Amino acid sequence: MKKCKSCGALQKDERTVCIDCGQRLGKPLSDSEMKALEEGIHAQLDEMSDATDDFHVTKTDKVLIILHALFSVALIVLAIINPYGHEDIGDPLIWCFVLNAISVADLAFPAALWNLHILGLGARYGNADELEPGWGWKASRKIISVVTLIFTDFLIFSLLHK
Repeated sequence: MKKCKSCGALQKDERTVCIDCGQRLGKPLSDSEMKALEEGIHAQLDEMSDATDDFHVTKTDKVLIILHALFSVALIVLAIINPYGHEDIGDPLIWCFVLNAISVADLAFPAALWNLHILGLGARYGNADELEPGWGWKASRKIISVVTLIFTDFLIFSLLHK
């Protein structure tokens, strides 16, 4: 195989001109170059197939997990700075911390959350094991996470400006 230096397309050894861009082709790839190219293609295909998995933790999920962790630390610091008045179960600081923890678990372990969802549905409906997550379930995870972050952000800044 020959690889075009201009566009990167792979061509048959007998070709002298790239059929994709029209540039002249050099010599064929060596065995080691061909092996490295194939390994790169396989790695890229594996990464692409992981991204289509319903339970793949995306880069956006990882960023949201980090933001939730940082906001949880900020909530703990606020509770330490003002330790009085946080004993009430209705305290927004406690609820924000709980919501952040739930959001982190939801984003970090989507398969576990889906299995809990299916377990709940299985008690009410038959054949719940055959269900697959739809776009609404996937979107709701991120929407709830972002809403939780906004609420926590609002609470932290309102408490800091008292």
